[in-house]
Amino acid sequence: MDCGKVNMLSFIISTQILIELEMAYYKDVREYLSYLEKEGKLTIVDIPVDKNTELTPLVRLQYRGLAEEERRGFLFTKVLNGTSEMREISKVATGIYASSTHIYAMGLKAEPTNEAIRRKWEEALLHPVKTRTVSEAPVQEVVITREEMEKGGDLTYFQSQPRSLDSVDNSEPPLT
Repeated sequence: MDCGKVNMLSFIISTQILIELEMAYYKDVREYLSYLEKEGKLTIVDIPVDKNTELTPLVRLQYRGLAEEERRGFLFTKVLNGTSEMREISKVATGIYASSTHIYAMGLKAEPTNEAIRRKWEEALLHPVKTRTVSEAPVQEVVITREEMEKGGDLTYFQSQPRSLDSVDNSEPPLT
């Protein structure tokens, strides 16, 4: 093979790697959920579901009878807490990361094989993405303060905590 062909092949491979790196992850969970839905791997449940008695059993049913390739993720849009409906913004997604090898691979943007998944993890661990601090992010679009929760939410968790949520130390960036 001559030098020109080798350089062209190298350019094509490098370009393909760059394209794959640009598409290496989803912009956010919403984008991933949309992808799962488009691929027929997400069931959206729009009827009220009690988080204490119904949500988990509904999801577990698929593990007791469906073949792995038939399993799906679930998005519950009307989650109840006992008898009082939680805030309209409360949604629960479950089974969206590891219900099956195929769904797991979709989340990683990898081929649905154990080898491809292993390579993806190996690459991520060897080359972690550098974190950066931002002042705004989609995750901050909805912020529920303690005062808002005290007006009508289930405070079981908050009442059991010895300190204010505002005192949580976030100085160390998480490993992502």
